[in-house]
Amino acid sequence: MIVRNLAPPWFGTEQPLHRDGVDGGDGGKLKIIHGKASSGNGTLQVIDALISLPTEYQHNTEVLMLEVASTPESIKERVAASAADLPPGTLKIIPGIPHEAMGNLLAQFDVGLISYQRDLGYESLPNRLFEYMAAGLATLAPSYSPEIVKILDSEGIGVALDFESSQAIATAIRWCQDHLDVVRTMGVRARSAYFSRYTWDTEAERLIAAMSETRENRGH
Repeated sequence: MIVRNLAPPWFGTEQPLHRDGVDGGDGGKLKIIHGKASSGNGTLQVIDALISLPTEYQHNTEVLMLEVASTPESIKERVAASAADLPPGTLKIIPGIPHEAMGNLLAQFDVGLISYQRDLGYESLPNRLFEYMAAGLATLAPSYSPEIVKILDSEGIGVALDFESSQAIATAIRWCQDHLDVVRTMGVRARSAYFSRYTWDTEAERLIAAMSETRENRGH
């Protein structure tokens, strides 16, 4: 049995910006949060994907990255240079914020990325997935992360792709833009699934039930 590192419930206290596919007043711009900027987190591949997008898609996409203490200088420089070459607002980087403030930040976005490369992604089931769900985001995640894909597919809350391929990332971003109503509906489903099946309370119930079943089986 896998015990999942779920998000605290306050991640879902802020109402998402977009509900039920309704335009949030931004003209239908696709808003994506990438998370920490780092070499192992797919940052360079995401940047290359943005650069490869047709201009009209660049104008209608916003990607936010977080600069943390471990972000290499080379990554910071690449993000800054790429942001300058892209249309204004397409790529942004801000200083990292306290964990307790992330729920409010996430609620402003449509899509969350889990862009791990294979060395990190294969056995990964990060709490970031459940944070995205609680905040009402659809998730783009690696197709080579079986535990993540299992949840995305069963709940209908995201898209799996090869995050080592900038072309695959660009294709996924274009699909999200072209189907923004579907993406925002995925976010609604994600939030509902989180409160129904992925909270600390529901995980505790699942664990207790599994332990009880194991104890009963040993008693036979």
